[in-house]
Amino acid sequence: MILSARALNENIKEISDLHLLSVDQLHYLADLQTSKHRLYSFLQGGVTGTGGILLIGADIPLQTILNLRSIQMISMCYGFEINNPYEMMTSLKVYHAALMPKHLQYNQWEGLKEEIHSDNQMNYFYEGNEDLADVKSLEYILKQIAKLSALSLFKRKLVAGIPVVSMVIGAASNYHSTRQITEFANKFYQYRLITETTQ
Repeated sequence: MILSARALNENIKEISDLHLLSVDQLHYLADLQTSKHRLYSFLQGGVTGTGGILLIGADIPLQTILNLRSIQMISMCYGFEINNPYEMMTSLKVYHAALMPKHLQYNQWEGLKEEIHSDNQMNYFYEGNEDLADVKSLEYILKQIAKLSALSLFKRKLVAGIPVVSMVIGAASNYHSTRQITEFANKFYQYRLITETTQ
């Protein structure tokens, strides 16, 4: 990421220097990262669709790790280091908000905006509300369980010895989920950067 940023501005030496780039350039860097993570998610979903109980059981943890990593990479693309507790907690809150159904994301968005406008941001440690799981986030888990059920159902439908239908379901579902999460994260970190540079 630093090498890509240095191609745009040779004065960039570390993550915090990314603030020297314009918002459009940072958005370009974030798009490079998100497209990589969407591809990883697509491939991981396709592999999950091929088969066994081990692959199906590993899908949710792997998907969670990929999506959290994509949010953290987006954060770094906009110049926010993730190696302190405040930024780690913020990335977890962005992940939680992005998992919400569309009609509930607005309240989460407003909560995130409040946090970046508060004085807590200057602290190294996170001092805000640490609740991440609630009943509203169950919809995501239910979708994942439905996806895994569909994969199990269709894995016996073989085309030339390959479970194509379950591979397509797994790949498309994971890609869509990662796309939704990375778009939300991208908008949040863009908003945060613009807010901080105009203060």
